[in-house]
Amino acid sequence: MSLPLTSDRPQLIVNRTVLKNGLVVLTMENPTADIVAARLFVRVGSRYEQAEQAGISHLLTSVMTKGTRHLSSMEIAEQVESVGASLGADSATDYSLMSLKTVAADFSNVLALAAEILRFPSFPEAEVDLERRLTAQGLRSMQEQPFSVAQKQLRQAMYGEHPYGRSALGTEESIQTLTRDDLQQFHQAYFRPDNMVVSIAGRISSQQAVELVEQYFGDWQPSDLASPLSPPPFASLGMIDTSPPPNSATIDRLSERFSIRQSSRSDPATDSADNVTVRTLQSSLRTMSSSRKSFNQTDSTIGGELAIQSRH
Repeated sequence: MSLPLTSDRPQLIVNRTVLKNGLVVLTMENPTADIVAARLFVRVGSRYEQAEQAGISHLLTSVMTKGTRHLSSMEIAEQVESVGASLGADSATDYSLMSLKTVAADFSNVLALAAEILRFPSFPEAEVDLERRLTAQGLRSMQEQPFSVAQKQLRQAMYGEHPYGRSALGTEESIQTLTRDDLQQFHQAYFRPDNMVVSIAGRISSQQAVELVEQYFGDWQPSDLASPLSPPPFASLGMIDTSPPPNSATIDRLSERFSIRQSSRSDPATDSADNVTVRTLQSSLRTMSSSRKSFNQTDSTIGGELAIQSRH
């Protein structure tokens, strides 16, 4: 199936192909520059996590590139750097992804490396321990940042116990309990071809792109031990309690510490603790809104594909 990207640029066509193992491939040829970029989306993120395993998606994608069945972390880095490519993994609320970019001549080799990482991560114990410590440090650091505190309280007020109400990093308690076995089981359950969308754009024909994906992912089948995929919990927004929480003074103290207040103003209403809290939340909301708009503009096609898969 082919669809024009926009009415203004009908020459840019998005082609959609579904492999026999259920993997969806979106391709778009753009010969303007000698570059090919790809994103490999997996429909799993913090929204799919249980409270006791909060942060496992972030931990998994952070450690995924640190070793495979055949390659060490150093060998992976050397392969990427030797051709001047970029390759990385990340997780979000609704999905995890691996992104890569390279010149067209090296795309096949870099995609093969990405397939090795996605399909056969080894999760070295030392790397898991290191990433657990780094994540815990990051969570503690966020408690010293007023905007992070405001976002946390806003999420909790909006979503309550739903996974959307938690940080994608998890909590210090949940991170410390996650083990290498947990990562392997989570990977086995969700990182599978029938739960993936691969998007490729650049100086490569749609036929070539699909053939390469078929070559490196076509024989990938869900594990016999993998459970059927279940939908994540539905997010329902109820009435938000606008009364100050018991620890609302935290934002005020952090605001004073980081000089968010404008000391030149003498109006008590302007410098009140309530106003500092409101301005902090307003700034946080503007940042979140800007990020959401940017995401929608750049990844609307992929987001639509993931939404279609979710409904089915």
